[in-house]
Amino acid sequence: WVGLPERALSHDHLLRIQRVNRALAKVDALHSDFHVISPVVEDGLFRDKAHHNEYGQVIFAESILKAI
Repeated sequence: WVGLPERALSHDHLLRIQRVNRALAKVDALHSDFHVISPVVEDGLFRDKAHHNEYGQVIFAESILKAI
């Protein structure tokens, strides 16, 4: 599972993202065949700070491939 990046449009949105990521971490801890990958890409975002630009997409994909 690729975790949700903690970039949000509002405080409530951030809380929902964090709640999902915590739930996934619990599943990860209980099942040896389930893993959460949470790539962090601070650079490479469009101005909306939510979507990756071309550079960010490459970094995001490379971090997932490395984790796999």
